[in-house]
Amino acid sequence: MKRKKQKQEVRVVKNQNGDRFIVEMQNGWQKHFGERAIVYAGRAAGQSVKRGDNLYENVKGVYSLNIVAYNMPEFKGKKKFFWKVYLKDDQNKIFSKKNVLYFVELSKFAAQLGTLDMADERNHWLYMLTQAVHLSQDDVEAMTPVFQRFYEECQITKFTDMDTSLP
Repeated sequence: MKRKKQKQEVRVVKNQNGDRFIVEMQNGWQKHFGERAIVYAGRAAGQSVKRGDNLYENVKGVYSLNIVAYNMPEFKGKKKFFWKVYLKDDQNKIFSKKNVLYFVELSKFAAQLGTLDMADERNHWLYMLTQAVHLSQDDVEAMTPVFQRFYEECQITKFTDMDTSLP
């Protein structure tokens, strides 16, 4: 039995304020992926703390965008494909907005493609991620300049080793 090659890309960047942004795309299923995302975000938060008298006064934000090509067990049975996860207290009130995890299940997005509001820019980005390999030149020319640029930057010819079997 041939195993499907799993592809994972992770990038961490900082903005001018020191907030960290983690972007991960994963094509293959991974057990406990949600827990791993929490650990990665926690590490990034810890890296923003500088030793000194006011150690936690200026903790920077960590925003983790996790895009997966499969259905996550944490969201089993739910039709929704975009999740925003905060640290909350026992009264379900947000404890901190400085650590936010976003999860996108591309398989659920692809299943709902014909019924989505494509005027929503988030849906437009996800459409690009899932359909870029299938777009014609006419499709690209009909897009806004930002999406045309995105398409040009990630043309499949530039990703010869990438698995193009996203949903």
